[in-house]
Order: sequence, then C-alpha cells, then structure tokens
Amino acid sequence: MNIRAKLQDINPEQKFFVLTIITGFVAGIIAILLKVSVHELMHLFGTDRAFTWTSFIIGGLSLMLGGYISSKLMPVCSGSGIPRTKIIIAVHHGVIRSKEWIVKLFTTILSLSSGVPLGYEGPTIAITAGVGSSLARKFSFKERKVKELIYVGSAAGIAAAFGTPIAAVVFVLEEMIGNMKTKSMGPILISSLIASVTASALMGQNSMFTPLSYSLNSPVELIFYLALGVMTGVMGPFFVDNILAVKKLTKRFFKHHQMMPILFSFLIVGLASLVTSEILGNGLETVNKILQGEIVDLQLIIVLIILKFITCAFCYGAGISGGILMPVLFLGASIGALFGYLANHTLGLSEIQLGAY
Repeated sequence: MNIRAKLQDINPEQKFFVLTIITGFVAGIIAILLKVSVHELMHLFGTDRAFTWTSFIIGGLSLMLGGYISSKLMPVCSGSGIPRTKIIIAVHHGVIRSKEWIVKLFTTILSLSSGVPLGYEGPTIAITAGVGSSLARKFSFKERKVKELIYVGSAAGIAAAFGTPIAAVVFVLEEMIGNMKTKSMGPILISSLIASVTASALMGQNSMFTPLSYSLNSPVELIFYLALGVMTGVMGPFFVDNILAVKKLTKRFFKHHQMMPILFSFLIVGLASLVTSEILGNGLETVNKILQGEIVDLQLIIVLIILKFITCAFCYGAGISGGILMPVLFLGASIGALFGYLANHTLGLSEIQLGAY
C-alpha cells in the first residue's frame, strides 16, 4: 500500500497535519537545493567574480535559457513569484500546478547562476507554496485547506531560506494572509520549524547572518539612527517606483522583444562586475562583511548602493526569475554603513561600529 492510500484512511485533520510536516521537510530540501545549486554553478561559471569573456558567455547562455523558458514557454515562472502566489490565493482558488513550481525551480537556478544581483528567497517561497498546493489537491482537500497549505508552504520556504522560523510566520501572516488572527497559525509554525531544522541539518548552520553584538557609544548616535530610519523609509518606495519605471521603459524601448531586456540587464551586470564583484548574486556575503564592519571605505559603500540599486532595477524589471528580498537587505545594510561612516567622522568616535547601522 502506497503513502497516498495510507493517508486516505485517516481523518482529514490528521491528514492535513501529516501534509504540514511533509511540506516543511520538502521546503527545507528545496531551499538548500536552490541555494547550493546557484552557489556552485556561479563558482563553476565564474560569475561570482569580475566577469571575463568566458564567464560572460557561459553566464549569458544560462540566463538566456532560463529567461527563454520563463518569458516564452511559461511566463508564470518569471519574477520572484510572490505577487503571483498572492493572486492565485485571491483569485484562482489556490491552484498552483506541479509543472509550474518545478519549472520555476529550474528557471531560477539557471537565471541566478548567471550572477545577476537577485535573491533566491522570493522564488523559494513561490516554489514551496506550490508544493503545498499540489499536495493539498493531490489528497482532494477543499479550497480553504488548499490555501492553508499554501500558507504553510510559503512560511516553510522563507524559514528554510533565512533560517528564521518566527520571522517566517510573521511574514506570512502579514504579507500573505493579511490577518494576525488565523486558525492556520499552528500548522504554519510547525512547518516553519521543520523546514528551518531540515535546512540547518543539511547546511550545518542556523542563520544566514553572522551573530554579532553591538553597543551604543554615544547618545548622540540616536540622531543618526533616526535619520537612517527616515532615509530607508524614503528609499523603500523609491526603489519600488524605480523598478516599475525601468520595467515600463524597457517594454517601451524593446517593444515585443521579450528577451532583449534580459540580455540588456545582463550586460549592465557584467559591466558593473568590473567595478566591484560585491554586487553579484544575492549579496549575502557582502552583507555579512558590512555587519562585521569589514567594509569601511566610503567610496566602495557609495558604489555598492548605486550599482546594486541600478542592476536590481533592470534585472527584476526584465522579469528574470529571482527575488528582491535579499537585495533589499543588501541596500539597507549599505545605506546603514554609510550612516555609520558619517556618524563616525561627524562625532569623531573611532569606536563607532558601522555594522550596527
């Protein structure tokens, strides 16, 4: 007797609980598969450092293949996948076909292996949400339970990607459900914990970010922290508006040539890599360097902000299969380092920790 037949014999609530555990476990595996695949292929292609002609050609071919699939063959696989997942929940009864999230997995690996400055966290959420939808429909659950298992899969995906199960629960409640009071809280939390533990067991680490501790050296620093909050509050909407503007501009300029914006954005990334390779990929290593106070050069900090801002806008606007959760954290960390630098030189306190900002 197969697993499906055994599950059919138990009551719906027990069946849903078992699927919650399975979804969390699968989400952990998918998150690590995506992360390791992208990392290893970037190293193999040479797209994790300043581009050479070889890495530009190989990375370009990988991106073109992923872009062709997501723009021509299956457009539903373009972008981060989170907005589409929310639309599916609201309009399409939570139906995510298995073919969609499987193809999304491979197009994301192909696209991000080219070194484009996007993250795999958004696609991970979309893919694991698809796992939840497929499992729920496989066992003939009604629409409400299908949507619940999508929430479960989404939370498991972000928990496995970031190693933050509690933050994953909050993210899904606020961003996907829009309500902090839900009966899905228990399954969401369970799947997040299972996914996080699974990912941690496979990778041997609990968090993406290096654990650090900081101290407040002067009460005057609070002024700079306040200014930093205002600045990032302004930069957030500006970043989103910039992405939308670039998307409209490229569509108008390239008209019906869907592959041209992808190629053009990759050309920009290749040129930017010659200035600094720190902008390539999702930027996690660079963020950790900033948190540890290893990047203190003002010119480099400004260059990182400008180039990441521009390259992300063009790549995401082109519809490349990748997310902006990690790039946004990259920009926030870089802007914070800039304010830390200003605080240091304004107050004359050498012990100010840039990583805290």
